[in-house]
Amino acid sequence: MAEERRQRVVDSTVRLVDSEMASKSGLRSVPLKGAYKLVKGFKPGFVPGIIGHMLPEFCEALQPYFSEWIGKGEARGSLEAALKQKESQVADALLAVADRRVEGAKIPGARGIQKAYRGLRGTARKHVTAALPGLARTVSPFLREAGVAG
Repeated sequence: MAEERRQRVVDSTVRLVDSEMASKSGLRSVPLKGAYKLVKGFKPGFVPGIIGHMLPEFCEALQPYFSEWIGKGEARGSLEAALKQKESQVADALLAVADRRVEGAKIPGARGIQKAYRGLRGTARKHVTAALPGLARTVSPFLREAGVAG
């Protein structure tokens, strides 16, 4: 059951990333969309694979914010509101994971992905911050299913 739930979390997160990318428009989104297309085209299943591989580190990065939210009990409000309240810190925590993983990548073709990532890193916080409400909506059903939060 745990592996099935994990795969559903990965699949939902891939849908979130795809949705976030599709929502970007304008000239400033062209490099971001191009980089995502590069990553998606790297090899079949690369995006779900990398999300699945990084999921434990992302969860670890989110744990302090989740613990603070859950610790508020009945007065906690929504996870979306909690992440919004600390959006800069949450975005930085998630980006720190991505920074470590991208820079440490040793797979064939990593240089192209690293170059694209470095070129976009300056605007990454804005994009991650914008995705936090979707992230909260994505994980909330799994939290309820696990009986962790309502």
